Amino acid sequence: MVRGRDRRRTWERRTENYLCDFALTARRVLGQETRRGRIFRWRYLCGATVEMVLERMNREPRLHRGERPMSRRALYEMLAKMEARLGEEYLTLKPHPLWPTWKYFGE
Repeated sequence: MVRGRDRRRTWERRTENYLCDFALTARRVLGQETRRGRIFRWRYLCGATVEMVLERMNREPRLHRGERPMSRRALYEMLAKMEARLGEEYLTLKPHPLWPTWKYFGE
């Protein structure tokens, strides 16, 4: 308990810091404007379903430049590769790995 004039307190937003580290690490590993980066952002940060991601990927203007539409199988394979790559990165992140979370939060 703080008494009298000694009111020096520090506030820390651990959850917000964790979410920010999670998103920025994914951006660094996958790239911001790459196809994988956009899929990660839509699926995991915006919470879109697989159907919504497929619909969005298949109506992008990039398809008019010769890219083929993405199939459901290709999307699931890409998601599995991204999860494996990011999981490894989250485990080896310094100074605090993002997984397991008790190491990050110091509990």
